[in-house]
Amino acid sequence: MARVILAGDELGRPMVAPPGVPADRVKILRDAYNKSLRDPDLVAEVNRSKLDMESSTGEEIQSLYKELMTQPREVIERVKKLEENSRQENLNYRLSKNWRKHPPRPHEPNIFNRQ
Repeated sequence: MARVILAGDELGRPMVAPPGVPADRVKILRDAYNKSLRDPDLVAEVNRSKLDMESSTGEEIQSLYKELMTQPREVIERVKKLEENSRQENLNYRLSKNWRKHPPRPHEPNIFNRQ
């Protein structure tokens, strides 16, 4: 269950293609993407910006998606229940006096900012 919940961090913002793209084109796209992530100018810009860039290969992302999509129904239902509880806690916190007195600062992570 933790794997499903934490997968978003591992996925990040993946580049995806629609189903049915021929394998040779997928390979071309993956090779170009991987090459761009090793580009010295891009790496230098990421370092200058103090950003975090941990890339995954297309094969790794595809494998993770397959793993997520084949979870047993009970795992999916438990994750849905946790998400529902989290949303309710978010709402309760925002309605509480603590939110008005001590809202999260812009530079602090806001664990309650789930849309």
